[in-house]
Amino acid sequence: MISGEEIKENLETLQFLTDDFLESSQLILGESIDMEKLDPQTSATCYAFWERREELASLQEKLSNYHGIEKDSLHKLLQAMQKIEKAPFVDQYQTFHQLKRQLENKITSESSSQVELYLNLLIKNRNAIKNPIESNPLEHVMGHLTSPETKLCFYCMVKYQDDIQALAKSMDQDNIFVPGLKLQDLKGLSELSEKTLPLKRNTEIPLTPFVSSQCATHSLSEARAYLHEARLLIESSKKDSETMTSIQELLWKSALGFLQNSKPEEASQSLALACQHLPNQASFGSTDLDDRLRKEPQYGTHLSSLGTGYNKDQSVHLTHCLMDHKPMVTMDFALNGHAVLALKTFREAFDFPDTAKLMQVLPDKFCAKITIKERENHHYLAYTDGTFTTESQGYKLPSTPQTVIEFEGIGRVILGNCPEVKCIDNMVFVEAIPSEDTEKTLSNIQTMLTALGVPPVLVTTRKADHQRKPFLMYSELFILGKQL
Repeated sequence: MISGEEIKENLETLQFLTDDFLESSQLILGESIDMEKLDPQTSATCYAFWERREELASLQEKLSNYHGIEKDSLHKLLQAMQKIEKAPFVDQYQTFHQLKRQLENKITSESSSQVELYLNLLIKNRNAIKNPIESNPLEHVMGHLTSPETKLCFYCMVKYQDDIQALAKSMDQDNIFVPGLKLQDLKGLSELSEKTLPLKRNTEIPLTPFVSSQCATHSLSEARAYLHEARLLIESSKKDSETMTSIQELLWKSALGFLQNSKPEEASQSLALACQHLPNQASFGSTDLDDRLRKEPQYGTHLSSLGTGYNKDQSVHLTHCLMDHKPMVTMDFALNGHAVLALKTFREAFDFPDTAKLMQVLPDKFCAKITIKERENHHYLAYTDGTFTTESQGYKLPSTPQTVIEFEGIGRVILGNCPEVKCIDNMVFVEAIPSEDTEKTLSNIQTMLTALGVPPVLVTTRKADHQRKPFLMYSELFILGKQL
């Protein structure tokens, strides 16, 4: 007999599947839908759903005696799964995905023999790719390739263009020797890959990160429900890491919902409450973290299994270094498309660079004042001893502005402000002044990010968040072309 706790857990999994796939399921259940002529984005979503077939079958079995309103959603998902299983694109996606994984494993492998196999496969398909590249606009090349292997070779040739050209240059200068590769073949591949350079520069065409056109919206009643649920969790005796993560996400979603319904004061109250109930930063193993940061002052360390899915790879990068000759803890991470657009909602609502509303969100005496300014995207130049040059001696990337929010005596958060360049716009950088211990420093970083409306990042990833990761793997498939 299944327990009430297990039913609750299975319903949470069902809610996750419903949130991501019910809309697509209702679409493909329509009588007029031809499964052989689905657009690339819908078919890729359907394939991502098909990958969850065992999980769905398990839910069907475990919830067989459950009669709540969720049963209707489960029935529709099961009907859609039956229709997807007969679709011709399933086998195509399986083949494509397996080849993609193999090729990417080869180029990143430490085994030189694997790299040789990968490059020889690209060289073998070079002529099949060359004519479509020279005869068509680059954004249409994928549609003119006739086999999964040539499509994958084109994809990897573009993605690893820099690696191919660097290897060809090293072999040409006798800096490296690869027995299984002929220099002339590699140079020909390098020259062909150079013609695909606009694909890496132009954000309008395929092979760029997939970003949603709009972020999720929440009604006013939903925003208030999120806030109510968060308050109940705060008042409960449970203070484990997953509960604290849920509190942070619920308060962030409630704040976003309030802003989307023109309730900025209520949004500020939700963020202020989130700042008052941060998770215990000691759960990240701050003692071990100190040791890891001291060992690699230049490169730092990555903390994984953090966040609720709004930060890519559910990880952050931390360094403990000297910056402008002063000790500094830095952190950086990338947001997904939904989080970037949601964060824009917060920035517009708080009228950057007006800081009065931000000060209301922060805990008392957190900092004396906040300063906000704009600058070009800036990079420090690193040295092997873990120090960094001053900002004026670094280098800048033109036409990629950033917004710098300085919390006096605490640190600063740097947000991208160039939506035309997605890989820069979605990055968040933090430079924090070290406190008496790393745990306090991480808490200060979380407070700054929370007050600005950045989704929960320095929180423990929950089971449901881990379940979402496989779905993100298919975002690249959404934009690979009209044919597979």
